[in-house]
Amino acid sequence: MIEKKIRAQAREKLNGKWPLMLAAMFTMIALGYLAFLYFEVILMFGNVWDADGKLKPDSAPFLLLTTAVTVAFIFMFSPVKNGLYRLIFNAANNRETEFYDLFYYFKKGRYARTLGFNIVLTLLKLLKCYICFIPYNALNIIKSVNFSTESVPAMDIALTLLFAAGVTGSILLLLKYFISEFLYTEDDNIDFQTNLQITNHIIKRHRGDVYMLWCSFLPWFALCFFVLPAFYVIPYALTSSAVSAKWLLKLYKEGRMI
Repeated sequence: MIEKKIRAQAREKLNGKWPLMLAAMFTMIALGYLAFLYFEVILMFGNVWDADGKLKPDSAPFLLLTTAVTVAFIFMFSPVKNGLYRLIFNAANNRETEFYDLFYYFKKGRYARTLGFNIVLTLLKLLKCYICFIPYNALNIIKSVNFSTESVPAMDIALTLLFAAGVTGSILLLLKYFISEFLYTEDDNIDFQTNLQITNHIIKRHRGDVYMLWCSFLPWFALCFFVLPAFYVIPYALTSSAVSAKWLLKLYKEGRMI
């Protein structure tokens, strides 16, 4: 099976690179925790909660401002994420890999372009997720307006099913964007629209292969519940996706995308 070959190649690419991958992961975690810590500290000193743990009415603008600043902070450092994709894609292509690849897109001339790419891609992903949850949100609104108590159990079951469908649909729609990420690391001069067109062209012809690869990792992702296995599973899964993207992009460039 194709996914088994890809995973085998990924394990081969990771030989000797585990310390580098783990260092990159811990750096990403540290930056994420820093953003969370900033948000929590600001809220703590801002005294926005009352004795019952509810938001004070006059604290809403402060909370909104703090949230906006935190989101801005996350986007400011988002090129580190692109650097991680670059590091992994370099490993998949047997290129030289360095820890400083994480900060490759902070260089002059690349930072603004990468920031724009991340913002647009994030907004597109959020839009796709919103669309997937429209049925759930619509039914939730209908339920909140006025329904007899006899209808509540059936409505709750329907809401649960629609929520599960929304989550599943979001995951299936978002999976393809790993190709966009790796394509950007391969050529960051490609405009976003062209990047998206190439991604859609590839996924249209190899959707099944992409889904099978990610589905093959479901047992591994389940192990991440115990936290520690995540430090093996995440680099392994990302490297496998990079190997997959390498071959898919090679087929596209050679005009052999069938």
